Amino acid sequence: MFNKKMLTSLVVAGGLSLGSMVSAMAQPVGMAPPPPPPGGIFGPAVGPLGYMFENLNLSAEQQAKAKVIVDSARLKEETTRQQVEAVHRDMANALLAPGKVTKGNLDPFVDKLEKLHRETAENHTKTLLALRNILTPDQLVQLKARIIKMKDIHGQMQLLRGQMRQTATNGTAAPMVAPNQAQ
Repeated sequence: MFNKKMLTSLVVAGGLSLGSMVSAMAQPVGMAPPPPPPGGIFGPAVGPLGYMFENLNLSAEQQAKAKVIVDSARLKEETTRQQVEAVHRDMANALLAPGKVTKGNLDPFVDKLEKLHRETAENHTKTLLALRNILTPDQLVQLKARIIKMKDIHGQMQLLRGQMRQTATNGTAAPMVAPNQAQ
């Protein structure tokens, strides 16, 4: 009987195997990946929170510090990503090896993946704290206002998705109420 951890491992390994195969077919050997999108040190490569730091009118000194922080984080992220890919390859090889494969055979891979995911989360936290520490009190106020606004927009999107599901289910739409107006 499969437990949740084992099933997750199988799904991840299968997905990565399929993803590797599709990636190999989509990109000819020897071609470099596309460059990151233009724009400052923040943006999609940093993740969703990277956008929060855009247009905070950072001083030249803050921009230099932020660049060092983000470049270091990207390097760590790339190293971790390569390690995760290696573990997934090794896990897929173990799954496809002849003979019986048991949960005990795959536990070391799952443990290594959990460790790498934990390291990634810790690195993200360190990066965000380091970026926060270079901001002025006024910039922190601006950042907080953005986060509040983003949460409000996210709540509105969830409400709209719910209404769309309801409409698709029964053909009628409920009146839209903003999350901050709901009781």
